[in-house]
Amino acid sequence: MISCPICKQGNKGENFCANCRFPINIKKLKDYTAADLELQRENLLEIMKTYSSVDLEDDFLKQAYHEFFNFNWLRPESAIYNYMMVKALVPYKKFLKYPLLDLGCGDGVFTSILFGGQINPLIDGYGFINLEQTDIYNNYTGSQKNILIKKPQKIGAGIDIKENSINNAKDLEVYDKLVVGDIRGLPFENESMASAYSNMIDDIKTEDLDKVFSEVNRTLNKAGYFIFTSPTQWFRESLFYYPLAKKCFESNQMEEAQKMIQYDRGRSEWEPRSRQFWEQVLQKNSFRMVEYLPFLDETLLKFWDIGFRPLFPHLFSVRESLRQEGKLSIIKPVIVEMMKNYFYKFTKVDLKNRPTFAIIIAQKVKK
Repeated sequence: MISCPICKQGNKGENFCANCRFPINIKKLKDYTAADLELQRENLLEIMKTYSSVDLEDDFLKQAYHEFFNFNWLRPESAIYNYMMVKALVPYKKFLKYPLLDLGCGDGVFTSILFGGQINPLIDGYGFINLEQTDIYNNYTGSQKNILIKKPQKIGAGIDIKENSINNAKDLEVYDKLVVGDIRGLPFENESMASAYSNMIDDIKTEDLDKVFSEVNRTLNKAGYFIFTSPTQWFRESLFYYPLAKKCFESNQMEEAQKMIQYDRGRSEWEPRSRQFWEQVLQKNSFRMVEYLPFLDETLLKFWDIGFRPLFPHLFSVRESLRQEGKLSIIKPVIVEMMKNYFYKFTKVDLKNRPTFAIIIAQKVKK
């Protein structure tokens, strides 16, 4: 007989007390083994996927959507931003020919996913971060070794100004050549590349653009393509914190304005550039514009501007606890699936008015 601790009635080994229904013979949740969690996790994921809201018919986009959330599961704003970029690029991937020059390649993961790479579900993008630094990603730990369970198609060369980024990219083993360097002076031979790609032209000041485009033109072979991203003329006013800072400055609320600028973290320093601006830059540097592709609306930009960044140190602390307990690989896939389903609605955007980012596809022309 088992005596109920609540009503004191005796029970014959039932799971719940026959009198008051108090659980008297139920396994404590904290006593579930890793095998218990794994089995029930798989059952949960099966049901969640049955009712998934992600209705992508394109197999590549469906996989890319998953990969970005798998890698950036603590920063969904980054996952969505990268996915929207890839979504806009897909019809034009034929222009990204091998060998490609990846300008500002970073850790190489974005380009790897763009070219079909798949990330180990047990690994994410936070194995090398250092929260004690201003740039938490400017660090190297070797955590990207064996991160890819499927290698992408051949890419080509990559260049980044950060040595740690290059070291992380090297661990992927997907580039023919990786160098630490400045894209205003490329260490590559004339006409040695078939195409070039960059999502960091945003960081290049207007006075340096001619240097960059002249160098890219030099390294591209005849009729090579250069694909890059840019904030549009509506970018700055569509951010979340910059307009608030501007209003505070105008009303002489200087302390509050400085707080908003801190939250902005330099994003408003990216220069808004129109289609007409880029047409002039391209023509000056012997390129022609092939396509101009908007890919981010105002609401999504505001979400990207705030994002999970303020929560990240705390979420990262939870991740570290799970990792140390050996539970990260069990819990993470459930969170990823939840994120994918919830944030899918963010990808359904209207770009008819005031798009905030664009992808420019340019082709080298004879001088």
